[in-house]
Amino acid sequence: MRMNAIVIANRIFNEIGIISNGTIKIPEYIQRRIFISIDGPKEIHNKIRSADVFEKILDNIKDDKRVILTPTLSTTNYKYIDELIDIAEKSNVEGITFSTYTSHQGTGDRLLLEGDNLAWTVNKLMEVFNKKREIVFLTPRVINLFLTKEHYKRCFFKGNNFISFDANMNIKKPCTLGKGVNCKTCGCIVPIISYAAERIDIRAWFLLDRFFPEKYCAW
Repeated sequence: MRMNAIVIANRIFNEIGIISNGTIKIPEYIQRRIFISIDGPKEIHNKIRSADVFEKILDNIKDDKRVILTPTLSTTNYKYIDELIDIAEKSNVEGITFSTYTSHQGTGDRLLLEGDNLAWTVNKLMEVFNKKREIVFLTPRVINLFLTKEHYKRCFFKGNNFISFDANMNIKKPCTLGKGVNCKTCGCIVPIISYAAERIDIRAWFLLDRFFPEKYCAW
């Protein structure tokens, strides 16, 4: 993480969102929304990340209402949705949202949720949304898009609408997921919510407001 870039962005821009693996704590004076990637309970997260960092992340995010957890569900962790929500509740963060894994392969990607596994995941997300919508940052339309993938054909973040850079400041194409991404498998929450909002999903509009409330905007 380039903390100097965050400090400068915090000073320049009215709205920013910080996406992090959580191993570096964001200073309290940066009052912006922070999205933290946690992929499961301790053993699962550390295995996926190939590092013993889970406890450090929990220490960094404890009682931090700037934080929303953003796990990405794949075949390695999709059965741990309840545990992930429990982590969000016990950490006393603002909430949790989900993406599903997006492939960079044509076929045969062992991490990709497909068929019965994807259907189970969508049903489970609908279940936890209905039970804990105060902390689960999703909507029924958004959850269904994980299954139908209809958003990928009209993704706002492809082409010239959006520019993303890699660590060497090279432009990433076609989107922030980079070269070779299989858009037909897209499970990224950002274009999904954008697509739902474009389709006049009122819940998606309210969800965007929950992601970026006025208190985190420097107007």
